[in-house]
Amino acid sequence: MQVRLATYNIHGCVGQDGRRSAARIVDVINEMRADVIALQEVDERHAEQNAQPALTEIAERTGLQAVRGPTLFSEKGDYGNAILSRYPVEGVLLHDLSYADREARGAIEAFVRIGPDTFIRVVATHLGLKFRERRVQFEQLYTLLARNQSALRAGDASGSIAPDPVLIPEPHAGHNTSALQLFAGEIVCVMGDFNEWTSLSPHFRGLQQMGLRALTKRTFPAGFPVLSLDRILVSSGARVLQTGRHITSLSRVASDHLPLIVELEV
Repeated sequence: MQVRLATYNIHGCVGQDGRRSAARIVDVINEMRADVIALQEVDERHAEQNAQPALTEIAERTGLQAVRGPTLFSEKGDYGNAILSRYPVEGVLLHDLSYADREARGAIEAFVRIGPDTFIRVVATHLGLKFRERRVQFEQLYTLLARNQSALRAGDASGSIAPDPVLIPEPHAGHNTSALQLFAGEIVCVMGDFNEWTSLSPHFRGLQQMGLRALTKRTFPAGFPVLSLDRILVSSGARVLQTGRHITSLSRVASDHLPLIVELEV
């Protein structure tokens, strides 16, 4: 079975021309034909009166199930991460990755049921801009990946409706990741905008030592991509068939990032 994953920073639906258009983001997502998508910078604070929130419009016009993971809240609407899925999403958890007085950050953790007994454990995130901030957030990712491996799946083994998301504050403790070979027999994918400019960043070593393979291409800025800010990390439970960017005339203008796509065989 083949599954197409993508991560896409949609920049609040604001394109390279400065125009806000959820419709263009919808068209790019439909072009991609991805099965599971991690979205960053989903901004619902600018909807006109009586207009649908951006994620609601995107979900309805793509036919994909949407899971919200807001990190900023206001009376006008929320801002943050989201997951879109062609398959049922179960056992959703929201993790708080905020650091000190920096912009609030978070991660969505969910099991996506792609078959009767087959799940993909997806973690979708958008990390901070400062090196020290990201260092702590990577430690938090190690923590959440090292636990809860079967708790969500066990809770939904009967096919029951997934519980409402729960916000879980993460400890800032360090981990000896060299011993955490955790994912044998599991399909685990960590996706998002990590705000790391180079694949040589030491922050990814812990995830790689946990058994995750980091996949990336240059995706930023969309018009002339030179930086690999977006990544998809995959466990050995799936075979990587292809990694690429979705480059069209529309995707070059719809956001400041290009979508990153990975094809898996599971």
